[in-house]
Order: sequence, then C-alpha cells, then structure tokens
Amino acid sequence: MDKVLIITGGGRGIGAATALLAARQGYRICINFQSDEEAAHRVLEQVRALGAQAIAVRADVSIEDEVIALFHRVDTELGRVTALVNNAGTVGHKSRVDEMSEFRILKVLKTNVLGPILCAKHAVLRMSPRHGGQGGSIVNVSSV
Repeated sequence: MDKVLIITGGGRGIGAATALLAARQGYRICINFQSDEEAAHRVLEQVRALGAQAIAVRADVSIEDEVIALFHRVDTELGRVTALVNNAGTVGHKSRVDEMSEFRILKVLKTNVLGPILCAKHAVLRMSPRHGGQGGSIVNVSSV
C-alpha cells in the first residue's frame, strides 16, 4: 500500500518534525498550512531533499469546503490518503478568559475541535474499507 500522509499545521514545530520523520519513512506528504506559507515551503524543501514526494497546501481546516479542496489536491497529486496527523491548532494571543470575545472563542473551537473532526471525516471517506479504502491511521496531536 502506498503511504500518503496529510499533516495539518505542518509548517513548524511538531508538524514539521512529523513531516521530516515521514519523509525518512517513505511517505508522500502534504504539508497543510493556513497562514505561514514561507515556513511550510521551508519544510517542503527539507522533505523533498530527503527524497519525498511532497506538496504544501493552504487550507483553513475549520472550513469544510477548504478541507474538501485540501483532500482533493492530495487525491490528485499524491494519491489516496492513508494517514492523517491532525496537528493544526490555535490559542491566539494569551489572555484571560473573561477578556476573550465570542469571535475569538469560536475561532479557537472551530480550529481545535471542528477542524480535526472535519479532517478525520474526509480521511475516513478515503481510508475506510466501507468507502473502498484499505485502512489507515489518524493521529490527533495537542501541545502547549
């Protein structure tokens, strides 16, 4: 089975380290990012230097249409996804909860809760034998 991995929030930190490890293990890799294109492309260059076939795709994982487009690009350019690392997350700027606006709270919840569920949904639609897949793995990451 081909190994095709999507890493959300893959442009830095745990996501970038995951991409480098996956490249060494023979995965084709999609590095997802929302805003820091430069960082994502630095990681992209590093994984390609290790011999991996890889792409970087901008998508906000909290918006299902963008998740659909992300997975479609992977389907088209790398093949059917076999692994997903839900790593994207946000806290925004540090503040007290009594100072947080409704908009900020919703953004945090959409990115950190809805985003991983949407990505898992679209991964399962490709990986599950019920949908013609051959199985796969989903890893959800959390950090400070």
